[in-house]
Amino acid sequence: MEKRLLGLHVAMLICCCGLIYRLSFLMLGEELAQVSTTQSTYTVKVGEERGMIYDQHLKPLVNSQQKIHLAIAPTPQVLTALQQSLPTTEFATYHPLLTQGKPLVIMPSKNVIGHGISTFYFPTRYGTNQLAPHIIGYTDQDNTGITGIEKGYNNLLASYGGSVYAKYDINANGRVLGEDVVSVVDSRPKEHGGVVLSLDREIQQIAELASSSLTRGAVVIMDVGSGDILSSVSCPSFDPTNIQQSLSDPNSPMVNRAISAYNVGSTFKLVIAAAALEAGYTTDYKYTCAGYYELGDIKYYCHNRTGHWDLMMERGVGQSCNPYFINLGLSLGADTVCTLASAFGYGHSIQLAENIIGSKGNLPPANTVTIGELANLSFGQGKLLATPVQVTQMTAIIANGGGFVTPTLHYGMTQDGHTVDLAPSSPSHQVISPSTATTLQELMAFVVSSGSGKQANPQYGSAGGKTATAQTGNYDENGDEIIHGWFSGFYPVEDPKYAITVFEEGGGDGGQLPAKIFGNICDELAILDNPFLGKIAK
Repeated sequence: MEKRLLGLHVAMLICCCGLIYRLSFLMLGEELAQVSTTQSTYTVKVGEERGMIYDQHLKPLVNSQQKIHLAIAPTPQVLTALQQSLPTTEFATYHPLLTQGKPLVIMPSKNVIGHGISTFYFPTRYGTNQLAPHIIGYTDQDNTGITGIEKGYNNLLASYGGSVYAKYDINANGRVLGEDVVSVVDSRPKEHGGVVLSLDREIQQIAELASSSLTRGAVVIMDVGSGDILSSVSCPSFDPTNIQQSLSDPNSPMVNRAISAYNVGSTFKLVIAAAALEAGYTTDYKYTCAGYYELGDIKYYCHNRTGHWDLMMERGVGQSCNPYFINLGLSLGADTVCTLASAFGYGHSIQLAENIIGSKGNLPPANTVTIGELANLSFGQGKLLATPVQVTQMTAIIANGGGFVTPTLHYGMTQDGHTVDLAPSSPSHQVISPSTATTLQELMAFVVSSGSGKQANPQYGSAGGKTATAQTGNYDENGDEIIHGWFSGFYPVEDPKYAITVFEEGGGDGGQLPAKIFGNICDELAILDNPFLGKIAK
């Protein structure tokens, strides 16, 4: 009996041990299965690119420099390699991330080679001293366009871009299995498509260098035949990689002054002269300037308080005589003046590209213009406001023989970075007769050779232009009136190619710094078109 009970106990013990073993096996198998399912890949985004922005010759305006992206598995060996290769302060910034144990991407100042380190190269969106930042705009940390061309063509530029991802094998605890990247997914297109602007990179560089002496202002260079904006500069510039600094700058560098409206002053006298010539007046039209024009009990003073006395149109333009043009404007009437001004582009906003729209300024309707306001308008004062682009548009129309041009920054698109799908051209029409345009060109040439714009006279060839010293009716903290300086002209006289406007906000006399900058730009354009001139100068 006892032997039977002992045998039964032994049998039961064996069964229990078997059950425990089986249960343990099942539990271990389940745990192993869970570990197996959690052994997977860990993906890191190495970087991304965005579609190109080119000048009209398909020279890049962005993505012209490169930076290094390192995809790394943070093993002890990798940490040692980075510590030995990078500056101490730089390594210290990465160290907290490296100790987390997961694959990551860093952008060091130099390349580091070693097991567990994969090197990738990506373009830097904005270079040092980025060209045309007010036109290009900038993106945010998510690579979304915020201003300028970047915003206007955001979806297109995003579609021409792509990203790179690196995948690593990891265990259940998120630790890397091995050191090397398992696979790379690269969605960047081989073709470098994007937006093509009318800007000319070399001309943009010339204008930005020439305008470096402007505290606040703008420079616009336009092709007189097409209206293509070859250069657009707004001063001061801003750094698209450090927007916060620019936002706190009292000189408001984020404002695009090339498309902002200001008092234009005597550049508008060209419209009055054009209206007179179209109405049948000749350059022999004479007026006697006593230093002021008296209208009722109001005197409108000339900048020459002693008077220019007897003068005809050539000297009236050349000396920028206010009474001469007040008399001429009052003779023409508000309808004639305002109608032609509108035909030149004053009072109309201009869409230069997607998300870049110039201010329409202010051209008062003719039926609201009193005789006193017409007197002011006749020498570009009063309610009249215009942008540097609008003033350049007027100059281009005069320089090309009187044909209307539509200013534009959008040249076309490119699918491959080698060919351009041109944007549709805008229709043209005659604003003033060719004979009137020729006469105005001669008057503007006299301004530069013998009048108020002598400082604009280039070394190579001849130019035509018009000065302006525009009163604003606003005063600074010292009680002095803020005066804007302008010079707008064309170059060369013999075969006009470029219309150029230099605007100095609060700068005073347009015949000084703006005129000098204009002359320097003309010389640089001459050398650009004929490099042999540069060799002679040296």
